[in-house]
Amino acid sequence: MEKESHKKPGKIIRLTGTVLIISAVSILLWSKSSIRQSSVDAAAQERTVYVQGQKGEFELIRNGQPFVVRGGAGMGFYKELREAGGNTIRVYDTLQLGAVLDSALRYDLAVIADLPMPGSKHLRNFYEDRQLSSALHQGLLNTVKQHKDHPALLMWNLGNEVVFPIHPRYKSFYSFYNGLLKEIKEIDPNHPVCSSLESYERRVLIKMRLRVPGLDLVGFNTFGHLATLESSLDRFAWFWTGPYLITETGPNGYWEESTTAWKAPIEVSSRVKAEQVRLRYSSQMPLGDPRFLGACFFYWGNHREATSTWFSIFDRNGRKTAMYSAIAEFWGSAESLDIPVLNTLSIEGKTAKDHILLEPEGRHTALLNWENLDDTCDVADVQWNIRPEDWYSHKLDHVEKPKSLNQYIVHSNRNSMAFRVPTSVGPYRIYASIVLDNGSVETANIPFYTIQ
Repeated sequence: MEKESHKKPGKIIRLTGTVLIISAVSILLWSKSSIRQSSVDAAAQERTVYVQGQKGEFELIRNGQPFVVRGGAGMGFYKELREAGGNTIRVYDTLQLGAVLDSALRYDLAVIADLPMPGSKHLRNFYEDRQLSSALHQGLLNTVKQHKDHPALLMWNLGNEVVFPIHPRYKSFYSFYNGLLKEIKEIDPNHPVCSSLESYERRVLIKMRLRVPGLDLVGFNTFGHLATLESSLDRFAWFWTGPYLITETGPNGYWEESTTAWKAPIEVSSRVKAEQVRLRYSSQMPLGDPRFLGACFFYWGNHREATSTWFSIFDRNGRKTAMYSAIAEFWGSAESLDIPVLNTLSIEGKTAKDHILLEPEGRHTALLNWENLDDTCDVADVQWNIRPEDWYSHKLDHVEKPKSLNQYIVHSNRNSMAFRVPTSVGPYRIYASIVLDNGSVETANIPFYTIQ
């Protein structure tokens, strides 16, 4: 995920004169070809998976039956996904795709398989290098050939959050992308090909549809902006009325939350994130849109991005957070976790929004403030950690999180932790993982900054 682009102002596309005429003709040609491709003929009905419909009404057909994606975007926890009422796993690379497909089949899950491509920062230098681009081209085609007949495969996702630039200097990228897309569909006509965009941006969707007309559907990775997705697409229906998936959603992203004075993103507790997820589904998901084919929740598993807990639906030990319970509820699972409400994690009464600045070697206490802790679901253990921050390094996909600085913990219990402030100037974060008697986990953290 390349989320930093959310913070950059969008460029205005000005279409004048000849460019406007060419664009209008392109739109007309694409609209006609799109309707032709969407119509279901006898040959299409022989496919394993396909999108059928036209004129703004579509459905995904799998093995002859309508299929609505109820998915997790991530890796692993297939049994838990099935138990929650899910039916699809989206995975981001092809390294263990065979094992993923086999595991998914075991739990009656379908797989959206990403075919990863270099991100937007490499769209020129990579694709102009024939040796590099040829190796990627052949590698992705080999993956398609190897797995195209697996019964768990649902579709291919060609590129995650590609920006689809319009400038002529990106000709090599479009030649590569469209050529690869054409070959994938020739090798495997039985599965649709999608591409995931970073949220909804009209200008990116315009560029993609004009320059890449062969995709079967579009994916949107959208979090806080899910609330406006359906209305935005309705207003844009004069240009595009095609089918779409929500390929990533969940609680607010770190780029959507407030920050401290030193730009550290302020993370809410996992219980608050669960309430955000409930809101996404109950009032923001475009369930009534006849173009909507389903959604995947990010991150199904444990994943480090900005922090080690921001998106993770499970902790590193496989324990479920409150987000799992929220997802299971609206997928129709009976599972419901009785989780007490953690109001705040504070440092001597100050929360993250107070921009906590501490002097080296000073002694302070972090405190958990509960709302409804009782005997029905008590705390079994609280695991405390102090870690240096690394969100500012732009290495968002660390497998290993920064090392603990627990030598600065003086003592701790289920409700509080006394600590000494680290001596090195810079940003830090205190993490609390609250393990409950029912086996679930609540997470919270608070940033602070050591000053001289």
